[in-house]
Amino acid sequence: MDNRVAMHVINGFTSRTPALMAELRRLHEVVESLGVSLKASWLPSIANVWADTLSRMRDRADYRMCDAISARLDQLWGGPTIDMFASAVNTPCTRFFSRMRTPGCEGVDAFSAHWGGEDNRWIFPPFSDARRVVDKM
Repeated sequence: MDNRVAMHVINGFTSRTPALMAELRRLHEVVESLGVSLKASWLPSIANVWADTLSRMRDRADYRMCDAISARLDQLWGGPTIDMFASAVNTPCTRFFSRMRTPGCEGVDAFSAHWGGEDNRWIFPPFSDARRVVDKM
């Protein structure tokens, strides 16, 4: 990795941030369950161009609906049970599909999933996928 602080957090297995400590605990569980050891090492950004570029990319489809509007829709139809177009950061649900494999996601690519059998799906796709959503429905 090209972040010395992250390297020390992983190798020292400690952080002052409660959310980061929760992630570290989950990482430790996975590593332990696989029977492997994990040691992060530092690599300057200039020697890690591909990963550095990926970490700086902005996903223009990673957004969410205004909380006030979401709350009003929940009042009208009840809270959603699964978010079909989300990330761990922007979902209002505990269950969600993501565009890429993400910790906690139920599946990747909502279009490849069966949309029946779920009472209240949250479907707020990137605008570029609106036509595909209508076709799928």
